[in-house]
Amino acid sequence: MAAGFDVKGAKRLRATLLAFGVDVQDFKPVHERVASYVGAESAVRAPRRSGLLASTWRPGAQAANATVRFGGSGVPYANAIHWGTGARPGRRGPHNIRPSLFATRAAAETEPTWADWYFAELERMLSKVRGE
Repeated sequence: MAAGFDVKGAKRLRATLLAFGVDVQDFKPVHERVASYVGAESAVRAPRRSGLLASTWRPGAQAANATVRFGGSGVPYANAIHWGTGARPGRRGPHNIRPSLFATRAAAETEPTWADWYFAELERMLSKVRGE
């Protein structure tokens, strides 16, 4: 299960930065920082029975995005807990799980903090650009 956000205009921003000689790979450290921060906040908000779900978070960072993932082979229910699942028959009866959206809410609630990190990084990158 991965939670994320789409930034409107991100593709155009990357293209513009490339035109000015700014490498989008430079965003990777900030993506790592954001994914780690949001992941830790998500783990705090994760529903708890045994605590196993909260302990499975891991950050992911690429040049274009930051991702937080929960679950794995030992916790296959992470997707259903986060996004919910409707009534459908299972081996142990119907699974009516309401979405908890713990990772999505954590990202939204912490946005003022991590958005400042992006703006600071963007300003740092743009300060390197020299005009004629």
